[in-house]
Amino acid sequence: MAAPAKRPSGKWTTGPRGSDPVDLQKALTQELSVVQVGMLGVQDTPMPFRPMAHLVGPDPGTLWFLAGTDTDLVRAVESPGARAFYCLTGRNHDRYACLSGPIRTVPDRQGLERVWSVTAEALFPGGLADIEWMPLCLTLETADVWAEPQSAIIAGMDAITAALSDSPPADRMHTVLTFRPPHG
Repeated sequence: MAAPAKRPSGKWTTGPRGSDPVDLQKALTQELSVVQVGMLGVQDTPMPFRPMAHLVGPDPGTLWFLAGTDTDLVRAVESPGARAFYCLTGRNHDRYACLSGPIRTVPDRQGLERVWSVTAEALFPGGLADIEWMPLCLTLETADVWAEPQSAIIAGMDAITAALSDSPPADRMHTVLTFRPPHG
């Protein structure tokens, strides 16, 4: 039987293949600016993960969300020491991330002004005058990131080829990023 074709190196970054964690964090940040919806959950609560639009705040390493003031989500976030997980899939369905860290409410107009943008205006047409929304700030500590070594179609073909040749398919690449605490 012929030797299996050489597989990718198992590295992923902004380019085709690379290993620099700074590039990987940059690629994740770029993905967060394009893919604006993920699943948010609060640790140690019975509340299921829910779809939420995130807003990239002015401080690197923070994500902002707007939630209704009288919701289970806000009540969960107001618990002392609340921690959250935010999971998303990349625009090409070849990158996956689960970001985590402490989450808190920022119940003032300044919190809203920090994240107000054209995107927020489209989501909340009542504008800043709509006081029924509570800003939530997720301070990122870690991000588990997975990436397919190539497109999903090629990965599927690789799995079929591996099954036919009795060799393991190329694995997803996985790494854990650690974020620096934001300044301020």
